[in-house]
Amino acid sequence: GNYLYYSAMSHEKMYRIPTHIITNSNTPDSLIETSIEELWDRPLCDGIRVAENNLVYITDFENHQVLAMDEKGNEEVIIRNENIRWADGLSFGADGYLYITDSALQHVIMKSEKKFKVHAPFGIWRVRL
Repeated sequence: GNYLYYSAMSHEKMYRIPTHIITNSNTPDSLIETSIEELWDRPLCDGIRVAENNLVYITDFENHQVLAMDEKGNEEVIIRNENIRWADGLSFGADGYLYITDSALQHVIMKSEKKFKVHAPFGIWRVRL
């Protein structure tokens, strides 16, 4: 909860900003601008989630995987599986698992409803952390 991590889906840079800076409506724009930290390069992703241990979990839809990155940008592959078509959403369960939604977005975006049915089901992966 100390930082907001963010990145554009089609850009490789990861950024963060302290949450106390952006939750205070009286923070001057100049302080907001100088508080943004550029962290590291990351793969093309559609999902970011920060764990309580400050690891940043990132989907990597090009390589069918999910990574965990520390504050220095060191990465660890959490899961890699060719059957993961487009990992996008990440959620931590109280049961100690990471849940990953797999939308197969590349097969259905701007396509007909028929294409949705062809590429269904759209799965949820569960990985013990």
